[in-house]
Amino acid sequence: MAGELENFLTEWSERRDISASERDEEGKVHLIFDGRHEVSLSQLGSAIYIESDLTALPSRREEAEDVLERLMKLQLAQARKGEDVLSITEDNQSLTMFRTLRANRIDLNEFEAALGAFVNSIAFMSSQLETGQVQARYQAPMSAQILYP
Repeated sequence: MAGELENFLTEWSERRDISASERDEEGKVHLIFDGRHEVSLSQLGSAIYIESDLTALPSRREEAEDVLERLMKLQLAQARKGEDVLSITEDNQSLTMFRTLRANRIDLNEFEAALGAFVNSIAFMSSQLETGQVQARYQAPMSAQILYP
């Protein structure tokens, strides 16, 4: 079971005519997209993890809370479109994004689509961070109402 990621990466690399990446000491493969978006891939059992560090949080608490609030709203607005999860690192210093795939339930095309969607998500989030204008247009779903005949 642990070889699905290796197989996907080998076939994906062949499709793209690029050399396959080596694993680091933690067993992760690191890929760079568009020269600036680093993505790490790893597999544990039947789960494939795709992850990327987005940004360090500001040191001032108020600024960090502002960034978190705006990005969480943005993530909520994007939640309907994807399976990416925005999270904070254990040391509370950085934001990361990750996605989990079930290796035994996908094929190469689905792996490639998921990887592409993930890279698009981190590129979008990064662009929002760079402009400093995180704008989330989220309209809450209609509140539950009980209608009596």
